[in-house]
Amino acid sequence: MPTTLQKPCRAVVNLLPTTPEVAERLLTEAYWRVMSERLGRRTPQQLDGQTRVRIHDVARWLTGNTDHRWLYLYGRIGCGKSTMARAIVECVGLFAAMRKREIDDAAWRMPFEEPERGAYKRKIMHERNILDSIPSPYIVSAKELARIVASGSADEFEKLVGHAALVIDDVGTEPVDVRVYGSLRAPFEEIIEARYNAGRLTIMTSNLAIDNGRDDCSSIASRYGLRIADRFVEEAERVVFVGESFR
Repeated sequence: MPTTLQKPCRAVVNLLPTTPEVAERLLTEAYWRVMSERLGRRTPQQLDGQTRVRIHDVARWLTGNTDHRWLYLYGRIGCGKSTMARAIVECVGLFAAMRKREIDDAAWRMPFEEPERGAYKRKIMHERNILDSIPSPYIVSAKELARIVASGSADEFEKLVGHAALVIDDVGTEPVDVRVYGSLRAPFEEIIEARYNAGRLTIMTSNLAIDNGRDDCSSIASRYGLRIADRFVEEAERVVFVGESFR
């Protein structure tokens, strides 16, 4: 009987090992913090409905309710994409601090008698191992990425490839090609291919749609080519940002 070859199972994305509800609460708090730092007195009194929907969608991605390893935040200028990216980083820190307090509190309640004490201690250690495994996302701007590639520093580039969770801000503002020792290199294409092959979590912000059907540079497909756009179609969970600018 003939057999059908199947694609290997994809690893589940799970930057935050908690429920979407907890992640949404923490991400909302983080978003307020980052927005207050960026806007100061111009910070709105409450989040609008579109922002709440985006927070809900991002929280679902953070907690593994998708098989996409990339999160692509795109849309109009000034609608909160970079704020959301930085809020994700803040949210991971808030979650780690919250879980550490919970684990430390649980350790104080450890039973004195065996075998309950041994089982409880193993559970505490398991929770600490999970906490230690949560990567802290590293943020780099697309322009800084291009500078690193243009400098010819293989070590710096490999560090970006190796980060378990990387945030690339303002994709599309960097030069498509840079000259390195007489040769042309494509910074964004190289990092995307490297992280695609490594299966790394990647969060990106941009004004570019993935493919807008026009022959210009206002889409990922037009700027970087169909191969890179295809990577986005396969890997990226998309969250679109529309509405009035905060700027």
